[in-house]
Amino acid sequence: MRKVLKLLNSSFKVAVIGAHGGVGQSTSLLLKCNCNLISKLNLLDIVDPKGIALDLSHIPNKCKVRGFVVPDEVEEGLTGVDFVLFCLENGKITGHTRSSLFYGNAPLVEEHMNSIAKYCPSAMVAFITNPVNSLAPLAVQALANNGVDGSRRVVGVTTLDLIRTISFVSDMLDIEPSEVTSTVLGGHSGETITAIIRDGNFNESETADLCEKISDAGFDVYRARNNVSSTLGIAAAGFRITQSILSGLNGDPNVVDTAFVKSNLTRTSYFSSPVRFGKEGVEEIFPLPKFTKSQEEMLEKSFQYIEQEIQTGLDYFSKS
Repeated sequence: MRKVLKLLNSSFKVAVIGAHGGVGQSTSLLLKCNCNLISKLNLLDIVDPKGIALDLSHIPNKCKVRGFVVPDEVEEGLTGVDFVLFCLENGKITGHTRSSLFYGNAPLVEEHMNSIAKYCPSAMVAFITNPVNSLAPLAVQALANNGVDGSRRVVGVTTLDLIRTISFVSDMLDIEPSEVTSTVLGGHSGETITAIIRDGNFNESETADLCEKISDAGFDVYRARNNVSSTLGIAAAGFRITQSILSGLNGDPNVVDTAFVKSNLTRTSYFSSPVRFGKEGVEEIFPLPKFTKSQEEMLEKSFQYIEQEIQTGLDYFSKS
């Protein structure tokens, strides 16, 4: 497969929105150092990111990094971009509720999606910015309001839940992370994260404890870092989804990753599950795996929360 990718050898233009924040800087570093599919990395932020771009440009490889101030330089920063990664962190938000995050970030997302529709309407778009379950549907609707179909090109990043699951399971079983087959379904908030544990011989109590650990992992980091949210794990998730999406755009036919996408897989209109990325974005959504009774109950319980959070995103335009 590496030979196939080398033959295709496409180079993509990527934009990171919110590049000045902790998540944005960490993600940009990973993308600059490790993603050989990126030829141009544009950093956008309301706080001038040119110094960060200069710092990154001293790392020697083919990826060229530039910084652009929002909103004055948005056109130059987004024109011709193939993939946009949202890493917005709204410093004015106090507390850590999904509602406060949504109403702080929603206007910013709408503004940026309008710009994406204008300057790079064919770009893939991924959201690290929370609340993912609300902002991804909002983004698709914002594109639709501009006459652009984003149903296969906008994804919510849930790979953080997946890599945490892989990490926890591989540590507990003392196996290689590549051997883990467990996955995560649902959405990206505590009540909507449904871990499907398929490795080892955990009893029901152990499985329940592991699922709770996965769902609460973000809060555990927040507490351990003295009320600072995860930046490094999220950056790793952002790097992974970027690599997956760009590999798909590059023609790799076997790129499968987990993402929160527009879906008819369940009764919710958006759902996180394994999908295949390709040149047209999300090209295949895989059927649900077989569940144990307890897993089915957890997933069923999550639906009401997923539906509510999706509706919050969709209702934004009727209230604005």
